[in-house]
Amino acid sequence: MLAAATLPAEYPPIDVARLDIMPPWLWGRRWRADLWRTPAQPLAPLLFGAISDYIFGGGTGRLPWTFVVTLLPLAAAAFFLFLARRHYPADVAAAAVQTRRAALGASSPWGQLR
Repeated sequence: MLAAATLPAEYPPIDVARLDIMPPWLWGRRWRADLWRTPAQPLAPLLFGAISDYIFGGGTGRLPWTFVVTLLPLAAAAFFLFLARRHYPADVAAAAVQTRRAALGASSPWGQLR
C-alpha cells in the first residue's frame, strides 16, 4: 500500500519540466497524458509478474530475464531522452518567445488556443 501511495510522487518533477518548455495556453493538454499514465502505473507490477510467469515460466532462475525484458523500454526511453537533450534549450527559448508574444496580445502561430 505504501508503494501504491507513492506512485504519483514522480509527477511534480515531470510536470515542472513539461511546463518549462510548453507555452501557457497549452498547459491544459497535459491532463490527456495523465489520464493514460495514472491507471497504467499500478498495472506495471502485474505486467512484470505476467511476463515472469507466462513467458519465462516463473521461478527465480528466470527472474533475471524478466528484468532484462522489462528494462528494454527503459533503456530506449533513456536513449531518446539523451538525443532530445540537445533541443531542450531551444525549446525553452521558443516557449519564452511565444509566452511573451501571447502576453503582448500577438496571436500564436497555431491560432488562438485560449
